[in-house]
Amino acid sequence: MSKLPKERPPSMQFYFRQFAGDDRVMAMDLDAVGAHILLMCAAGASSHGYRLPSDERMLRNIIRTPSEGRWNRIKEQLLQGAWKVS
Repeated sequence: MSKLPKERPPSMQFYFRQFAGDDRVMAMDLDAVGAHILLMCAAGASSHGYRLPSDERMLRNIIRTPSEGRWNRIKEQLLQGAWKVS
């Protein structure tokens, strides 16, 4: 008998103290915090094991950032600790 893949729950736990206790996240601009949450949601819904491809166009679409300058500012804040590129 073959095992079916385990389905992920349709929700995630959000620990307020952990989020608010992360100095790097709390130092982000408001739009960077919003981008962080949108990326967390996209990673959780991803079929890549809670990872997102390093496709900047796709990431910009997820966080709804049209301008290059705004994306560069947000990306810099995200990469200071909350997100890693691999």
